[in-house]
Amino acid sequence: MKNVITILAILLVFQNIGIAQNYNLEEIHRELSIAPQDTTSVNLLMELCDEYKFTRPDSAIYYGNKAVLLSNKITYPKGKVNALIYIILAYTSIGNDAKALEIILQAVKIAEKNNLIEEEANLYELLGRVYQQSHNYEKALNLYRQSMKIYDSLNDYHFMAMVRSDIGETYLLMDNFDSAKFFAQMSYDMAI
Repeated sequence: MKNVITILAILLVFQNIGIAQNYNLEEIHRELSIAPQDTTSVNLLMELCDEYKFTRPDSAIYYGNKAVLLSNKITYPKGKVNALIYIILAYTSIGNDAKALEIILQAVKIAEKNNLIEEEANLYELLGRVYQQSHNYEKALNLYRQSMKIYDSLNDYHFMAMVRSDIGETYLLMDNFDSAKFFAQMSYDMAI
């Protein structure tokens, strides 16, 4: 009986999470329908892209591309790069690393040209993940280090911890356990 009650409680929690998420998506769509065609609309399109990137990647790519087009129209490079980042995540979630790599390289050029430092760090980290997944560990480590250097200069502890975790994971894949443990511990300490 206790197990049945526990299972029902868990199901109710997940059902409420699903309802809240649907409400959030409905609210974003409603706001988008009345928003002016400016950075507000770009940001709302990116929110939709972010919400869908792992669950409905095709929808994420659709909304991300709309954000890119509007960003181009209103000359908003930061919006364009951030929309491209969400599109990249959608492509990697479906295993299309070739398309993700193509978009990353395009986005890096835009970020560098417009001095978008934080986005540049994010893109180097994403590029490192693509190389890690293709087993080019040395290239992945170099990109993660570039990303880490930028995040460290920005004192962005969330991403400082995350990129160290990526480095630790890469060392683990290389069977370099001491380095993997070192970076995993550093990531953990920063996350705390």
